[in-house]
Amino acid sequence: MAWTITALIKSANRYRDSQGNHSRWLRYSEAKQVRDRLSESLKGWWKIVRPVKAWRLYRARWVVSETKRKARNRRILNERFADPLLSELNAEQRRAVIVQEDRTLIVAGAGTGKTYTMVDKARDTVRTGIAQPGQIAFVTFTRKAAQEIRSRTSGLEEMDVGTLHHLARLVIQMVEGVRRRLSPLAKDEAARLEKIQDWLMEALREDGSLLFDLSVRRYAFERCRSPSEEMPQAVRVPPERVRVKSMREALVATALHLAGISYKYEAAFPLPEKHQSKNRAGYFPDFCLPDEVKAPVSIHGGIWLEHFANDASGGLPRRWDEDEPGATAEYRRARRWKEELHASLDTRFGWTEFGDI
Repeated sequence: MAWTITALIKSANRYRDSQGNHSRWLRYSEAKQVRDRLSESLKGWWKIVRPVKAWRLYRARWVVSETKRKARNRRILNERFADPLLSELNAEQRRAVIVQEDRTLIVAGAGTGKTYTMVDKARDTVRTGIAQPGQIAFVTFTRKAAQEIRSRTSGLEEMDVGTLHHLARLVIQMVEGVRRRLSPLAKDEAARLEKIQDWLMEALREDGSLLFDLSVRRYAFERCRSPSEEMPQAVRVPPERVRVKSMREALVATALHLAGISYKYEAAFPLPEKHQSKNRAGYFPDFCLPDEVKAPVSIHGGIWLEHFANDASGGLPRRWDEDEPGATAEYRRARRWKEELHASLDTRFGWTEFGDI
């Protein structure tokens, strides 16, 4: 036990002195690892028998406390700000280079010297002994960016620079011991989209409810992107990719399809002559659910379904009247006419509302 305690105290002191390099940034993970080992060693009855050893452990834990770590790092930051090796960087770039935490997020716009700063950070990491060039990886989105970084890293040849695909191939090679070729889909966008569509259709065949879920997610995305504007028009719906006029109608059509109910979109309703007028020569309800899929549409065959824009309290979008005065009043008159028409003809008629969805 005595030997273990002594070893831990020496470990804490080595951490504190950082192998004699007082300009080396001390990371949170390093301090936490030492603190955890010290705390684990302080458990047990032996503290009563060896109070001096226990006191030394308590003191060592304070040396690696978060307060002391932050104070030391602040001192390093202040001292190294005047480092002549960083003289070509501005204040924000110097801070980005000097700070060596486990994770560091740096946000900068185009042309602000991000690449130059990152390369300098890699050099500083090696110079201060935190890592060797072979332990550093630069991951970029494009080959062009990787080539640009590689051209600036003389003296750091062992450092790995490449794209996300390059890094993934290295990981696979390390695990499997085989060097894989990059898929042609990575370069051919049209082929990639076609493959994604094939995967999606296969998933839909296995689980039809996914289609409804996708419709709902798309609707939510469009509402978030343009909450004050109309939803995109001409949305295609299954099973024949018929074009419907709104996202709400698309949800109704998808629900019908998933329930195994055949429908015809905006089929012409056989309107008796006495119900026709100069302003209303035809009538096309949103959905017709025929008794027989191939049977011709008739008044007494099937179910006629309308989707109305009324919300849960019966209201309509206010912007309608802003765009066209009297639009909501006209919409209510048209709905009333449809309900009275079906009632007089004794058809099987139903409806959904925006408030329902």
